[in-house]
Amino acid sequence: MPLLRTIFSGLVLMLASLGGLRAETATVAVAANFLTTAELLSEAYERDSGHTIVLVSGSTGKLYAQVVQGAPFDLVLAADTARPKALEDSGLAARRKTYATGRLVLLVRGRREASLETLKSDDLRIAIADPNMAPYGEAARQVLGALRGEADWKSNLVYGSDIGQTMSFVASRNADAGLVAMSQLPLVNFRAQEFLIPPELYAPIEQQVVLLSRSTSNAAARGFYDYLESPAAYRLIEAAGYGLPE
Repeated sequence: MPLLRTIFSGLVLMLASLGGLRAETATVAVAANFLTTAELLSEAYERDSGHTIVLVSGSTGKLYAQVVQGAPFDLVLAADTARPKALEDSGLAARRKTYATGRLVLLVRGRREASLETLKSDDLRIAIADPNMAPYGEAARQVLGALRGEADWKSNLVYGSDIGQTMSFVASRNADAGLVAMSQLPLVNFRAQEFLIPPELYAPIEQQVVLLSRSTSNAAARGFYDYLESPAAYRLIEAAGYGLPE
């Protein structure tokens, strides 16, 4: 009997240990500018951890509204700090931190020069993301306001719901140019000129991630949150064209 009890106890401990290591799934809401990079990060994380990451993309404003309305996300990779802080202040987020800093680029179709002077032109349709919903759109608004004046910044613009749709407008010729994320440039498969917007023309695009309070017991979510500040993750983020957290 003592031997049987010992064997039984050993089996219980082994099963408990295996249960603690079981793979889990986390649903991660991702700002559109970061989707391609998040796909690379999630693939690497899944390979190393055994967990599964499901990505859902959209503008930061839209994703924030979905979280407030009860969407079943575990993490939110936002493109700003304001909405992550709002989620934290309301008790919906347990932890937050900066994972990247975005860079804004002017992309112009064809051979026409891409420069600050190009943005002052009134004969180009220029695509930007919705400033009310997308931080990259707000950065674009600041740049255009500085160059054209606050009274004229809206002229000849095409608005995308997020930075992904903004790039699509340029790719599909629905816009002649666009203010897009630097991380999107590897996706360009058409002739275009590009110009990195001087960072002093817009407020820093500091991008933060939040671990939602509903998901603090989700091992996949906690692990991915921690993974984002690992050396391996930082290499992927920097290679994608982002600045790293200070």
